[in-house]
Amino acid sequence: MVTVLAEPRRPIADWQEKLTDWVTEVNEVVQQVSAWAKANGWRTLTNHKVITEDFIGKYEVPRLLVHRPDGKLLLDPIARYVAGAAGRFELCAIPSYDSVLLVRADSGWRFFSTSRKKDIDLAWSNESFVTVCNKLLQHQ
Repeated sequence: MVTVLAEPRRPIADWQEKLTDWVTEVNEVVQQVSAWAKANGWRTLTNHKVITEDFIGKYEVPRLLVHRPDGKLLLDPIARYVAGAAGRFELCAIPSYDSVLLVRADSGWRFFSTSRKKDIDLAWSNESFVTVCNKLLQHQ
């Protein structure tokens, strides 16, 4: 069950169902990344953030901090309703905040970077996640 912290300012049809679906999907992505990180021997820490969107309201979702021996990364959910995608996360290296986007397209989740398009435009997978983490931490 999703707790609505505030109703939307400009609600869309079935906004409560769409919010529930989105929060469920965020939880699934965070759990998947946590499992991949742990399988690689990396520690994780989950905390929560509040997001406010005009169409589906104010709500809370998890975000994930990944501790690797060579650095830290933050998987941060941004919003369900974004231009050009059906959901967006940012994966960023800490402390540089060099980041790539994780966006949901028609074909599923993809990593995307406007500055590194050749080597970061990858479909969502464990292998892609590790590759992207390695590239982000190389630039620290």
